[in-house]
Amino acid sequence: MNPDTLTFLRSIELLRGVPDAALESVAAACVETSLAADELLFRQGDAGDALFLVMEGRLAVLAETGDGGPRAVGSVGVGECVGEGALLLAGRRTATARAETAARLIRLSRDAFERAVAAQPEVRALLTTLVAHRMPALRAAEDEIFGALDDAVRRDLEGELSWVYLQRDDVLFREGDSAVAQRDGEELRFSPSDGGWVTSGTADVLGQPHALERAWAALANPNAGDLIVSAAPGVEFVDLGGRDHVGGGSHGSLELGDSEVPMLSIGLGAPPARIVDVAPCVLDHFGVSRAD
Repeated sequence: MNPDTLTFLRSIELLRGVPDAALESVAAACVETSLAADELLFRQGDAGDALFLVMEGRLAVLAETGDGGPRAVGSVGVGECVGEGALLLAGRRTATARAETAARLIRLSRDAFERAVAAQPEVRALLTTLVAHRMPALRAAEDEIFGALDDAVRRDLEGELSWVYLQRDDVLFREGDSAVAQRDGEELRFSPSDGGWVTSGTADVLGQPHALERAWAALANPNAGDLIVSAAPGVEFVDLGGRDHVGGGSHGSLELGDSEVPMLSIGLGAPPARIVDVAPCVLDHFGVSRAD
């Protein structure tokens, strides 16, 4: 461990209140790096695999919108961090970071952070600090979920919120015209094409029944929110009325045991393969045309 790194971590306001044992674990996992003036740190759309703390110099944060050149949306100076979303969320960089001046940085990778958490649970305090640092951006997300709130209502709401840290496992998100599924460092990209699918990557990332179609439908559903979840084996969701089906057919799981149900078909010829095929099959049987 570089003692200068630990001394720096102890000195910055961002990490004030983080236990010293946790800072030591983090310092041991950090790597120092440097940038020349105008050198790119990462680009919007890159894989988010680490956060960076600025020891010397200044970074510009840029948004690349596709209609013209990059737009400056902020800057990061000594004692501040950039790219912390890599520890909070899986996915791609949401902005570009470039050195405004020559800069020295401390790099903490997501993998190193997770190993530090396993060895020293107090490292989670660092995550809490980073979440608080990101709160201004997260407040904007609250507006999307709850609508415009006055300050008093917002304070009451934030008082009821709590943060939960989930270890990396399965992640699903849209990126342009494709969907991306990630699991244990493997990735699968897919998009619909001519009644089938165009895929690249590791197919086993989504190995559940009709997983591509179901995952795409969830991501494309205009009524879906910002978070899509699938119940893991052994976990049961309840519906809005409080009902559940423990031991069978979970509400909202891609797993095989929760995806297959008995079906009795009489007089329809070949039985429907899926629940969503029942109505079209019945309409065809009775000669009823289907609305587009």
